This record gives sequence, structure tokens and C-alpha cells, in this order.
Amino acid sequence: MLLSIVIPAWNEQARLLAVLQTTRKYCETMFATTGYEVIVVDDGSRDGTAALVSTQASGWAELRLISLPENRGKGAAVRTGCVNARGEFVLIYDADGATPIEQEAVLRSELTERSDLHLAMGVRYRGTAEVHMGLIRRGLGQIFTYCASRVVGRPCADTQCGFKMFRRETILPIIKHCRESGYTFDVELLAAIHRHGLAMCECSIPWTAVPGSKVSIIRDGVVMLWRLFVIRLRQLMNVFERPVKTTERILSVPTPSAGSMHALAAFERTAHD
Repeated sequence: MLLSIVIPAWNEQARLLAVLQTTRKYCETMFATTGYEVIVVDDGSRDGTAALVSTQASGWAELRLISLPENRGKGAAVRTGCVNARGEFVLIYDADGATPIEQEAVLRSELTERSDLHLAMGVRYRGTAEVHMGLIRRGLGQIFTYCASRVVGRPCADTQCGFKMFRRETILPIIKHCRESGYTFDVELLAAIHRHGLAMCECSIPWTAVPGSKVSIIRDGVVMLWRLFVIRLRQLMNVFERPVKTTERILSVPTPSAGSMHALAAFERTAHD
């Protein structure tokens, strides 16, 4: 199997259907011979997200649903999906579809052409990238990115873009050691990859803000800055070299009326600092 697409979703009933339909149409043509899978990780949604995915999966064998029993954060959902992925390459794709799925070919071409490259990340703020975003959100995002780059240990134009692809063989072991369960999971992952001396690159991509974002600039912004400090503290204590303490397995059992494929979800339960 060539590609696994991991989509973390929390209360995404209103936005997810269009993304799944577009993704299916593209993948059925692009990966007809090489194979693909789409893994939606429902992060304890309270709306009809899980039911929507189950309905779509009843006629789409490549779509899998993993349901977490409670809301644990985007990072936990991404980690769960990646642990269960089977493709040679894994694409982390936000549920809002702000970046067209066709752009995966840009990231994949970088990884295919360079055997020394292990992760390719989309960037919204550089070069010819098309960005349709409010000035306040963009400005605050750039401030956070500057701080995050200091934590990662190398300049990063856009750590939080929800469009990243990596080689599963080399990056999955690192993901299993990541502890962040929230939005700063990306920063922790990039920092760990950099510490391991693995090459990564940035690719300019089109991005359009989609109404319905769950991110609060004030509430989540403060938390994310605090988590950057925590990640930096763990770096100084060499905690990145220690594995996550416990592993929990959850089995999602399909109901008789749902034709969706449910995976055995292996994810690491980590204590909050």
C-alpha cells in the first residue's frame, strides 16, 4: 500500500462529508494500482461524526473509522491514526480540507525523489502559496511559529499546517514517543525528528480558511505557548529519549447496522504535565 491518509476529527459532521467525497474521488483514480487507505479518527465527538463516517465506509472499503472513547486532543487523534496506518507514506490531513487533497502529490514527489528525506510539510506563508486568512489569525500564527522554531531547533515557516507527509518506516517510531495530545503535537514531532538528524522539507501549498474552526485564538493560543515551554523543558531533561509509559488498546466494535470497518486502535495514554 502506497499511502495512508490520517484525518483527526472532533465534531466535524458539518465539514467532513465534502472532504471525504473529494478524497475518495481523487484517490480512486490516483492510487488505483498502488493502493491507499483513509483513516478517520473520531476524537470523542458529540455530534454525528462517527455515524457519518460509518455510513460512508459501508460502500468504501478503503475507509476506516477509529473511535476514541473521549476527547483527548488533536495530537492524540493523529498519533492513534498513524500507529494504525499501513501505507509506505502517511499523510496527516485536517478534517476541514483547507488544502486540496491533490496537493499530496507535491509532498509525495519530494519524498519519492529524495531517499534521504523523511518528512515533507505544507507551508501556508511562503513563496507562491495561496493563503486566504484573516490578518489577526495570520499575525498571531507567525508569532507562534517563531517561538515554535526555537523549540524545534531549526527555522520552520509553518509548524501548524495540517498537511504533512512522512515515511512510516522511519517516523512512526518517533511518533510513538511523542507525548503531546493537543495542538502542539506537531512541534514536538518536528523537534524530535530534528534531534534524530532526519531531513525534512517545506512545500508551499494553497490554503483557504474554512468556517467552523475549533481553534480559539485566545484560549488555545495561551495553552499552546505553555506547551511549548513544557516541550522545551522536556528537551533539557532528555525526556524525548524515554518511551511513553503505558500503551492502551481500544477495540471499536461495529454495530449491526453500520457497514464501516473499525480498526484496532493502538495509542499511547500519556500523563499531562
